[in-house]
Amino acid sequence: MGKGKKPGNRKFRPLEEGDLTPAAQQETSPSSSTTTRQQKPDQGKKRTEIFEHGNLTRRSAQGEGQSWFSTRQEIPSQQETASRQETASSSVTSQFKKIDLDEGKTNAGEEKQSNKDHKQYSSTIPQKMSETQQPWQGQKPSDQEAWRSQGGKKKDVQKKKTPSGISKELQPQSQTKKQTGISVKNQPPSENKYVEPGEAKYQLLIPKPGRLGKRIRVETNYFKIDLGNLQTVYHYDVKITPEHKRIFRNVMEKFGLENFPSIPFAYDNKYNLYTVKKLKDIVGETAFEERQYNVQVKFARVVDLAPLHDLAKSQITPREALQVVDIVLRSSPSVSLLRAGRSFFFTPGADPVNLEDGMELRNGFYQSAVRGQCIYLNVDVAHKAVPKNMKLTEAISDFFDNRFKKFDLTKGLDDTKFQKFNAFVERIRISYQLPNKPSSKRSYTINGLKRPAKYQRFRLDNGKELTVENYFKNEKGYVIRYPNLPTVWVGNRDRCIYLPLELCIIEKDQMIKKELTPANTRNMIMKTATGTRERKEKIKASIAKAQFNDHPVVQNFGFNVNDEFMQLDGRILQPPMLLYKNNNTATPERGQWFKSKNHQFQYSVDIKNWTIIACTDERGNSFDVSELRRLANMIQKTRELNLPAPGHIEIVGNIKTFFLETIKGQNYDIIFVVVPDQSTECYPLVKKAAELYTNCLTQCIKFKTANAILRDSRTGPQTIANIMLKVNMKLNGINHTLKQLPKVLENCMVMGADVTHPAPGSKIKPSVAAVTASYDSQASQYTFRWRLQGPRVEMIQDMEAIVRELLLECRQNTKTLPKTIIYFRDGVSDGEYDKVVENEVQDIKAACFRLDQNYRPKITCIVVQKRHHTRLFPVNEGDSEDKNFNVPAGTCVDTEITHPYMQEYYLVSHASIKGVARPTKYTTLVDDNKLSNDDLEQLTYYLCHLYSRCNRSVSYPAPTYNAHLAAARAKVYIHNEELNFDNLDHSYAGLMKTFTIRQTNPMYFI
Repeated sequence: MGKGKKPGNRKFRPLEEGDLTPAAQQETSPSSSTTTRQQKPDQGKKRTEIFEHGNLTRRSAQGEGQSWFSTRQEIPSQQETASRQETASSSVTSQFKKIDLDEGKTNAGEEKQSNKDHKQYSSTIPQKMSETQQPWQGQKPSDQEAWRSQGGKKKDVQKKKTPSGISKELQPQSQTKKQTGISVKNQPPSENKYVEPGEAKYQLLIPKPGRLGKRIRVETNYFKIDLGNLQTVYHYDVKITPEHKRIFRNVMEKFGLENFPSIPFAYDNKYNLYTVKKLKDIVGETAFEERQYNVQVKFARVVDLAPLHDLAKSQITPREALQVVDIVLRSSPSVSLLRAGRSFFFTPGADPVNLEDGMELRNGFYQSAVRGQCIYLNVDVAHKAVPKNMKLTEAISDFFDNRFKKFDLTKGLDDTKFQKFNAFVERIRISYQLPNKPSSKRSYTINGLKRPAKYQRFRLDNGKELTVENYFKNEKGYVIRYPNLPTVWVGNRDRCIYLPLELCIIEKDQMIKKELTPANTRNMIMKTATGTRERKEKIKASIAKAQFNDHPVVQNFGFNVNDEFMQLDGRILQPPMLLYKNNNTATPERGQWFKSKNHQFQYSVDIKNWTIIACTDERGNSFDVSELRRLANMIQKTRELNLPAPGHIEIVGNIKTFFLETIKGQNYDIIFVVVPDQSTECYPLVKKAAELYTNCLTQCIKFKTANAILRDSRTGPQTIANIMLKVNMKLNGINHTLKQLPKVLENCMVMGADVTHPAPGSKIKPSVAAVTASYDSQASQYTFRWRLQGPRVEMIQDMEAIVRELLLECRQNTKTLPKTIIYFRDGVSDGEYDKVVENEVQDIKAACFRLDQNYRPKITCIVVQKRHHTRLFPVNEGDSEDKNFNVPAGTCVDTEITHPYMQEYYLVSHASIKGVARPTKYTTLVDDNKLSNDDLEQLTYYLCHLYSRCNRSVSYPAPTYNAHLAAARAKVYIHNEELNFDNLDHSYAGLMKTFTIRQTNPMYFI
């Protein structure tokens, strides 16, 4: 029984066969590895758009009775489906996700519509696809090739067509005869959008800025760029052989001085070169660092810069023209600074900042030309961890020395240390030289570590086999000092070049991407956090050092960068009032709220059976049993939940055995687990053993957190209260809700999605896609689905099946399907907007259609972006509410620096604990609900207050935060698992075969 009256029917039960609609029952289970991925209907009303008096208006080209998803509403009969299947070509047995039928064809018996304003776009959906049917049947040749190239799987490529229900952008006048938006042959119907040539697009309109909230004047790290009178530039393709990208700029600058010394050029350090004056095509050679390089410079095209001069009236972002500005302005810092992507770094002084574990800090700045109402240069501080310039033996000491004992190099590395150090050295460039033999100096890139020199064997050209230790002793006259240390495998991967670790030195200033260790990350955060004053000063200093306006290339192009921060108006939104038990309310202030004794969980769950255990670390160290009992007593006394005396308290060595033999069948409501701070293995073992094998709930507490609870009587109870926030949600409770629900959330399913990728450089781990969805009427309780997909694949591959499952679960608990779907998509870049609409929004609509042909919820899709460099600062520091002089929580900006034809806004929804608050950028791609800027901004801000793990508003909405947690939990499940990359669906099914905890406790992952 709960402490409070539970609103509505919140009992969560598993799906049953009878829950599926007849259409859905004909498909196999989406969670099965043998799911047949069905063809999709075409979708959308036919729309046209016109510009009148400078405003974007819309008119319908079809009647109101036309289909939301497909212009033909009936599904073909089994006979029609079988007939189509008989005509299919050779067999393809691979699973597939969706079929996009040829846009230009009409189905048998379907009349062609002869309307001068548009062409009919229609298709049908076979109820079930046989294994003999070609997955590309009815598609264009380009689509066939994409399917074949991946063995029948959908290739994540940009399609030439636009999905129905997703309109096209109006073409510029120079590219179309009429600005009417009339659709042409083989193009799907449009709705509220227009298309840049070559792109399938998302919704564009002229948004009205929001009006809610208190006005605040802010400045941002955007600097206006004056483009002068330049209208066109010349683009050239560059090819340099042999390819050594590190020295491309040096080679190209030398070649330019030799062949066209009077013409300055902008070069991207790779394959693109731009000039104001036209060049002749040139092929020649030049020497650099005692090596000859062949250089080809060939004319590609003329780039029109005219659209950049009046962006406020331009619906289409001229991407290549914007790229020209970017490359020109990089010319100045490229001369003297170290470059990594869009960032530039200064040479450190005599004492660089140590980040531990072989890494040190580089400070610098980021720059990028961006569009808003005009062109700006976005400049921000940048930091990067780089490998220290040191011997590899010194790097080992840096990793494994501690304050009590120095690491003994003569003993070598155990398996754990070997794996950790191997991850560090992979892809690092080193120099190697035998003592007193300068001619032996070489530079190599490390492939990885191998066995110790005394054991690692290889074969000479004459067939003789010997160890690395004996080879250097007999052939090189060098006695290896540390034969128990691993050898270093370098050079071509087809060859066996092994070097003694002690003779290798890490080269300096390597701008490579590496996964940081916990120590690296901790030190980075601590050493780089700054307040607004310091950050602004660093940005100003970076602009001064870059000297953009003094560089001859920038001057030749006629560009000028203003050095004053852009000022604009923002608004501080009012936070929502939050509802607790017995209608008690809390109002957030400064991004947080404090619970009094009256603020009890809105719905809490009594715990009848629980226990607490502690795990040992790799060295056998563990929490003291008596301390564990004290901790259990403190947890039992918490006022948040009713807890009886705990069950058997134990120190656990073998986690999996303990759960399988001791815990299984005990019916514990929850188990508290104290885990070591630094162990990377214990947490995954606990979660897999508990959730995959025994289906029980756990709440992990780190050693240091447990110790802090026991030692500080003042903060200890508050820490336990914070832990209980998670425990209550895991047990199907509700911590708090919104007192007044935004209208759009009525009968709405809120979704969040995120895809987490393997660490930089890793090619042997899959990406994990996770989608969360609310299943109650208050958008407070969530369930999720996850899938494995290829490394670094961003688009969610099985979205249709995922959404179908989530919709059914929502219906189980609310007794109805949602009328609206709000979809927050995290983690995609600007260049992937069209793919989100083309693939994922299309899949959401397809899932709805498959449940019921007449089910057409209104969908709003919003992209959430955190990885950007836009920062907001209060012009008047008196408007700030914290010691770092940040803008207040709730500050929103939707003018000047946002796209003039998209619903786009920046929102600082949280109070920064340390450093400068990063606003989150939101971009609306699809909006069937026709929400205003005020509606969207308020909805987003309110959802930032529904994150269950703390009594603070967070930096982005709860559904997206939950998706991030869900993806992280899925990564735990595949930790150290052997996966079949040829059939990731099979690997997924194997992991989930005994998984049932989600059916009884959907928020177990929180």
